[in-house]
Amino acid sequence: MKHWWKVLASGLIAYSIIAGMLVPLSPGILRVHYDRAVSPGDELSLDIVGYNTHWTPDQTVSAYLRHEEQALKAYRIKVFDQDSVRAFFDLPAELPFDKASVLFTAVVDSESDGFAILPDAVAVTLADSTRGGQKWSSEMDLHQRPLMTFPYRSILEETIRNTYYHVPMWFAMTLLFFVSVVLSILYLTSNKVKYDLASQSFIEIGVIYGLLGLITGMLWATYTWGEPWSWDVKQTVSALALLIYLAYFVLRGAFDDADMKARLSSVYSIFAFAAMIALIFVVPRYAQSLHPGAGGNTGLGSEDLDNTMRMVFYPAIIGWILFGTWIALLLYRIRKIKNKFLIDEQAKATKDRPLDSF
Repeated sequence: MKHWWKVLASGLIAYSIIAGMLVPLSPGILRVHYDRAVSPGDELSLDIVGYNTHWTPDQTVSAYLRHEEQALKAYRIKVFDQDSVRAFFDLPAELPFDKASVLFTAVVDSESDGFAILPDAVAVTLADSTRGGQKWSSEMDLHQRPLMTFPYRSILEETIRNTYYHVPMWFAMTLLFFVSVVLSILYLTSNKVKYDLASQSFIEIGVIYGLLGLITGMLWATYTWGEPWSWDVKQTVSALALLIYLAYFVLRGAFDDADMKARLSSVYSIFAFAAMIALIFVVPRYAQSLHPGAGGNTGLGSEDLDNTMRMVFYPAIIGWILFGTWIALLLYRIRKIKNKFLIDEQAKATKDRPLDSF
């Protein structure tokens, strides 16, 4: 089938949208509350509020405090409702670490939901104490989480689904801009108008994808950072990169001579792509940023994606790339027809002009 890749693009986008919105999140812990400072040897009660949990008194529910390889199991659990429990711990007299203060991860495990975690939920500070308690252990008896669920991430919560729309836009934009660079080089070496027309079409769709990426990022920032625009370095350089590409269209409109317009636009698109790569993928790695990707983190590690997310994330990237290519080729065909019509009109006008007008 000649247009199989177009069907594939439509199918992958539909799959990523449907799965991205309907697959539930794994159980998580919204917050952990305790009344006072905690020291080794204390009795500790934690009020734990879950998210998307189904805790009931008639099933086995366990709670742990964990740090690195050491864990402490709650000696009693009181279940209030499906998303609220109280866990009681009898802390040992000594911390199993050579530290004055330790942040422990809270873990709640149940038969129906598997385990839910909240990193750095409880701070335990070393203090003089001779009272004994439970023993630290390196083992936790945890149930498996449901298979087809997205991971619960503190702060992100349901907005983690935006990963399938925001991030693929930037991936697709980058590839479309790269194709435009290749086409620009082909025009400069061959002087064939078709390459300039195709390059312009790919840049247009790339800019649209970039704007969609910026808008979905602002929506995400509203829920996770508290405001849509905080002048974070990633936001700022992304907007600057798009402004550089928007200037491409200003440049094209500044010349009437078709050959001059095409040559300068081709050269500009090459330098614009280099600037975009530096701004979006290099600069944020060396600056403080709220956005994943700062400090050398790719933003796509095991803490950001799990295998279930990858089943939707990678098809979404492929789908949006193919769809963008499809639309860019349609624009190119329209421009090619218009350009041929314009050339025919100019040739006809030249042919009909009287000889004494030359």
